[in-house]
Amino acid sequence: MRNRFTALISLAFLFLPPALAGEEPKNELAGLDLTQRYLVRECSHFRNCVEKVLNPAGAAGYRFVAGDISEGYDSEANEDWCWILVVMEKTGEHNTTYQYIQSPRTQEGLNEAASQGFRLVPRFPVESWVDQEDRGGLLALGGRYENLTCLLEKPSSSDRRYQYLVFSLSNFWGGVKASDLFPKMQEAVDKGYEIVQFKKTAHGYAVVLENPVGGDSEPLPKLADASKAATLPRYRLLSAWKESPLRKELTTAAGYRLVAADPDALEYLLEQAPGPSLGYEYVVATGRLWSTLERNINEAAAKGFRLHPCSGGFRFVVMERRSDSPEFYQYQILQTVRLSTIRKELAEAVSKGFAVVMAVRYPDPAGQALVLERPR
Repeated sequence: MRNRFTALISLAFLFLPPALAGEEPKNELAGLDLTQRYLVRECSHFRNCVEKVLNPAGAAGYRFVAGDISEGYDSEANEDWCWILVVMEKTGEHNTTYQYIQSPRTQEGLNEAASQGFRLVPRFPVESWVDQEDRGGLLALGGRYENLTCLLEKPSSSDRRYQYLVFSLSNFWGGVKASDLFPKMQEAVDKGYEIVQFKKTAHGYAVVLENPVGGDSEPLPKLADASKAATLPRYRLLSAWKESPLRKELTTAAGYRLVAADPDALEYLLEQAPGPSLGYEYVVATGRLWSTLERNINEAAAKGFRLHPCSGGFRFVVMERRSDSPEFYQYQILQTVRLSTIRKELAEAVSKGFAVVMAVRYPDPAGQALVLERPR
């Protein structure tokens, strides 16, 4: 009997390793096919995104391309919650990997990370910024300490270096105007900086500017035409509580181009167009249903408009048409409450030439939508 029992135990240990190997690894990449062009994943906290999604996928050659966040408060648990939707794309660059880190959203924090070769990822989904004095001098994200950070990226194949400026204004009693930041912004842009992030904070505004200072950094385009200085202000801020006033404001913004936005607050920053011969036009596409939004986007796209990268909102987008661009695009929206479903649909759309340009996590019920684009 003892020999038979010993034999059974030996057989169990013999087959135990293969059984354990068949289990999914306990990390955020479990169940994802790294041979696919896109990875789509949700994570519950900023740090989880960096440690369990962005860096493991980045080491496999994937790069962050789109994302969104939904947040709220659980009254039963008496705590805040957030879910971050992340889309990463296989770049196809030979042996290029990507590393991601968190950094305090301060000028000092950004520049310290930038000195190590990292660059701010302005499209990463962030929670509402609080004001500097609210977090001991930090331009923070949300209410949790772990979110007092921003995201930076470093590709293994680049030696680019960047420098950052952070300007902010706030007043607990209100009365703060974004235009009070415009002189500093203009002075920085004249020195070679480019506006990369603009946010409405709890009691004011904040803006981040970036300047390439070394390596193989690409030169920035001229952002304003000096001949217009006497007739047009350098910057304009469009602010509206609804899409209809925003649509009216954008269609009358002749001589300007959209350079940064806080879509959640419906705040859009415009700058003088770079030259008298280059014009920009804008339309706002909306839809209560995703199918309606897709149809309205494609109607604008058929007229030469293209989705603006910083314009995304829940079931509305801003589209831009440049006078010198003959290109036309087509759009498709994938939406579902199950990530497994959207991954299958995404793989099919990619085989038809589409690429992800925007990701939205929506609350009714909790689900996801991806906006895809391809040239006509």
